[in-house]
Amino acid sequence: MQGLDQTVMTYLEVAGRLFQQAQKPAEPQSSIRVVWSPTRLFQEAVLAAEESEAFSALLAAAKEAYSPTHPQMEYSPWTRSAVSSFFRRSGVYSSHFSGERIDPRAMTDQFQFAFGSTTHHVKYVAPLEFVSFGFETVDCGSYQIRRYSRQELDELLGNDTRSVFYQNLQIDTAVLQGYWFIVVEGTEPHPLCADLPTGGESSRPVQFSPYPHSPIVPPEDPPDMRGLEMMPRDIGEGPLFYINLNEHRTLDFSRWMQHIDRLFDVVATRHDQWPFIDLATGFQLKAFGSRGMESLLWNVASIEALLGERRNGGLTKLMAARVARALGKDNERRKIRKLFEGIYDFRSAIVHGDARLRAKSILESEVVQARDLACLLLLWMLSWLADVAERWEQSPVPFPTREQLLAVLDLAEGDLDTVAKLLGAVPPKFPCVPAWLDPEQLGERWRAEDKTRMPTPEQSRAAQEAFGTVQIADKG
Repeated sequence: MQGLDQTVMTYLEVAGRLFQQAQKPAEPQSSIRVVWSPTRLFQEAVLAAEESEAFSALLAAAKEAYSPTHPQMEYSPWTRSAVSSFFRRSGVYSSHFSGERIDPRAMTDQFQFAFGSTTHHVKYVAPLEFVSFGFETVDCGSYQIRRYSRQELDELLGNDTRSVFYQNLQIDTAVLQGYWFIVVEGTEPHPLCADLPTGGESSRPVQFSPYPHSPIVPPEDPPDMRGLEMMPRDIGEGPLFYINLNEHRTLDFSRWMQHIDRLFDVVATRHDQWPFIDLATGFQLKAFGSRGMESLLWNVASIEALLGERRNGGLTKLMAARVARALGKDNERRKIRKLFEGIYDFRSAIVHGDARLRAKSILESEVVQARDLACLLLLWMLSWLADVAERWEQSPVPFPTREQLLAVLDLAEGDLDTVAKLLGAVPPKFPCVPAWLDPEQLGERWRAEDKTRMPTPEQSRAAQEAFGTVQIADKG
């Protein structure tokens, strides 16, 4: 890496000289003099530095050093973008241009650390509409819900850097202040270490771009905020809230979210046994990201992933019975079955191209009903699986499969106690128990039982002595 270190130091020297030259007053060539703003001077100086031979040499050295572990750097435009982004987003250019002293050794170490990493820390943020909370920050376990000031949003989204180097990517934080955000942080494979995207659909749960901490990742396009609903101007400014949770309700909400987060965590560690949970969750996320008929279809798909199965007929009634047993008490189940059957029949008509649907418009209430059923069933299944996992922790018996779980759900309530008692009486190797049919094994079993019934020598002597005492007493 010695050659790379030297190219970094050389480039810093060249950039420093170009920055100094840019700030010197230009000799007037005519009576008309163009005066550039400090920002424009800075931008032109950076462009000149990145067109220098020293910058080209640095690109070649970085590509040679890191392309084996960062396949994206085989492509020169990606290498150029990453190296340029490092000096822009890390603040090196701005510090150098303002005359601050740059330690070349520390800067080369920082450069190597940024490019040598195969992972990077990211933060996803997505605004929550229509709800306000009693606290600025709400702990939800593995994620947070929090509100940012405009200054904090500018810093988080890198608006200072965007305003200089990526002006078309600036984000209007004035629109965002006042919202609470879902905030998820984590470590992901570095984009330069991954294969080129193939255009497949992203599975990310939020529409806002991630904001990486790695300085070699350029800012992404700003999110589309046109769909955010604001208060009418004649009433006021800022987000529109329909639900306002006070401190007490916010605390209850926080505990409930932490509970659900724990359920996901417990079940996630048993992913190999229950992969259908990922399917159901993924379908539900797609439902939240869509509207109308599409949302209804994804919600029903989530329910099918939890409770459905392949069969030639009777699937609607089977699933309706399962949904009703999971979510309702005795007096509620008929209503739940009827509700689900109506939703599922409508779903079937859609996927089978029923022409009569042209005259029927889907109601928002139907979408909400399908969503509520899907959410409640996912929570119900997570709770059951977490309970099973904790009880099964020390058991040598394999975890129950989805089919086995649904077979238990299909039992009528009155049968559950009988089946539980029956299972407790099941002998080893059931149902083919050799001892039930083999005379020799039965004989061994009987002889073993006889031995347990035969008295020991000590018991025999004690019995004889007691018998002798009884005879003497009788004679007397």
